[in-house]
Amino acid sequence: MNFPLTPITEYKRYEKKIPTDLPAHFSKRIILISDTHISSNQSSAFNNMMFRKGIEEISQIRDVDYIIHLGDLTHDGTYLDYQVAKDLIRKFTDENFHIIPGNHDARNVGYLLFEELFKSRTFEIQEPNLYVLGVDSSIPDQDAGHIGEKLINISKNAFYNNQNKLKIFCFHHQLIPIPYTGRERSAIFDGGDVLDMALKTNVDIILNGHRHISNTYTCTDGDSDLVIFNCGTLSSNKTRYRELFSYTIMDINDRTVKFTTKQLLDGSYSERWKYINYKFETPKPRVEQPFLKIIHTGNTHFGKISYNKLILESALQQIQEVQPDLLIHTGSVTANNQDEDYAIAKNCFQNLHLPKIILPGFKDLTKYGWDRYEKWFGNLDPHYEDSKCRIIGINTVDAHISSGRVGRKHMRETCENFMNTNDSKINIVAFNHRLIPPPLLKFDAILTDAGSVLKNFTDVKNNINLICMGKNNSAFSLQCEESILSYCGSISSNNTVKVDNHSFNEIQFYPDGAVFVYKHLVEKNESELIGAYWQKRNLQ
Repeated sequence: MNFPLTPITEYKRYEKKIPTDLPAHFSKRIILISDTHISSNQSSAFNNMMFRKGIEEISQIRDVDYIIHLGDLTHDGTYLDYQVAKDLIRKFTDENFHIIPGNHDARNVGYLLFEELFKSRTFEIQEPNLYVLGVDSSIPDQDAGHIGEKLINISKNAFYNNQNKLKIFCFHHQLIPIPYTGRERSAIFDGGDVLDMALKTNVDIILNGHRHISNTYTCTDGDSDLVIFNCGTLSSNKTRYRELFSYTIMDINDRTVKFTTKQLLDGSYSERWKYINYKFETPKPRVEQPFLKIIHTGNTHFGKISYNKLILESALQQIQEVQPDLLIHTGSVTANNQDEDYAIAKNCFQNLHLPKIILPGFKDLTKYGWDRYEKWFGNLDPHYEDSKCRIIGINTVDAHISSGRVGRKHMRETCENFMNTNDSKINIVAFNHRLIPPPLLKFDAILTDAGSVLKNFTDVKNNINLICMGKNNSAFSLQCEESILSYCGSISSNNTVKVDNHSFNEIQFYPDGAVFVYKHLVEKNESELIGAYWQKRNLQ
């Protein structure tokens, strides 16, 4: 099959790249399939015709090094399902075929049958310049999954021991939200910890299935890129949007990876190119003042017994010493949305003599909060603009959905607003709920429409430089495509993730495109760098 070439998105950080040790002319071709959902009982879930067509096409592809099945081989995990599957995949049962279980394979004690058929629920590929690790993310009889602390540590050590190789990590469940898949659900509970581990160990590519549609993102913690690819379904009739029955050819070269996704029903295909295997030059600390300095905090939880007044006073003093241009508070301002809680909050923020964007969180708008919040703090969707930045605040709290939503109308209007900007101002979106899973916290309180929001807000053409989120009490940062994501801690809440760990984020933008995100620890009055990035901007 001959496929035309397509351009790769260029980011500012690629101008600062430092080549790694992987030799030139390194190349691998890996076929990715997932979610076949083979069934023994004429189930409407399994499309036998598409499966056979896919297997036949794949068997004709030349120069294939490996075939990887990313889980949900069967639909119900029963003995008969596995017997049918064993017969249907017999062409691929050699040393170049690797498979991990999905949530459907672990149903009905199917994980034991999986082990009997394939000997293990994990796999490794070891080559002089390539290391691939596949692990089981399933939980028996549940759609959601987890990797687990023990397996995360095993994986971490394995990747640390293969630093000079191209490193690929495979598991079934999606790591971050995927567009065109409806309500965000059934991910891995410890997705934030897995993402953090992968970034710290310089994993190059993560491969997932589960959501029945293909997608790719590039993320970085400022050190090197992590490409995250989701594979579509080969033969499940539960297809997503317009992608019908697909497999993907992953062509890896020494500096690029190309994902060619072929649709079986109409023969169409799409290409996604990404750069891989580069370290980035870390922006050096600056003597000069930044172009823009932002304080990001949230979850203050003001109330009679829900916040620490002494810690708050220290935090406010330290914020003043930073001399920021503005403050963004991404909810929840109060603990119980009582008038006395709002009075405390109002008095606190009045003592900060700088522009402030204050957003509601879930705790602010439960019960009586819908009436009270606007009385004390005004618009639920505040906007702000000055000579340096423009901010769109979005109220993601929904009276009937605890995990929140942006909504298609809000999302479209926000993207249209920023898409048409071509000046030097920093474009910022702020809201309360989580967009991707952070470390230390369970994968929940994620926006129900996180897949669509993440895809649109990080689309380069929409010109969004920074996305600020609360509902965490734990600081975290990364760059997804060109957009920087900031999760904040709390400067006063008694409900912190770690004891004596109150913090706020300080975000610094410089004219050459450098961006620094610091976590400022209130108890120690010290700053810790949690992200150093490059963005394509011309602020000269």
